[in-house]
Amino acid sequence: MILSGHLALGYLVTYGLLKLFDFGFNAADTNFILLLGTVFGAIVDLDFFSYFIKNKTLRIKENVSHRDQMSHSPLLWLIVGLIVFFFGSDLFSKVIGLTIWLSTWGHFVFDTFEHGVMWRYPFSNKKYSLFGDNKFKSRKDESLVRHYLRFFTEFYPSTRTFWIELIVVVVFLLVWF
Repeated sequence: MILSGHLALGYLVTYGLLKLFDFGFNAADTNFILLLGTVFGAIVDLDFFSYFIKNKTLRIKENVSHRDQMSHSPLLWLIVGLIVFFFGSDLFSKVIGLTIWLSTWGHFVFDTFEHGVMWRYPFSNKKYSLFGDNKFKSRKDESLVRHYLRFFTEFYPSTRTFWIELIVVVVFLLVWF
């Protein structure tokens, strides 16, 4: 899933949480929580940039996945969400904790479709996916621009994730408007 899908999914997960439980928040608090859920739906992918910072280049040096890093660990985000929830002194803080947990886990569920997620990390590095391992491989010394051009033209439109993401974005747009 790409950024647009993760953002839309983060919003929808948070929207569902707020609709399922009527917390009675005012409009400003509701909008803040929706924004937070939207951001946390995609924040997990910020680990992608650490590869380029570490290697001091925007070129792919090896076939790596940002999903191999600790920040792509569901357990980490469960713990962060639960810490915020349990140390929150009011309902608003507790809902923020739930939002962090559920929005990031929505991200992981969707990454599980095609790419695979290490659901048992740090106890196991095995990636679990529903539709098989991601067949798109990075090419050594490939520029980031070329990599994503290949991804969007040669691979992504033929995946199940593309169609699932398209549905998520359409549902988001229907809910938003």
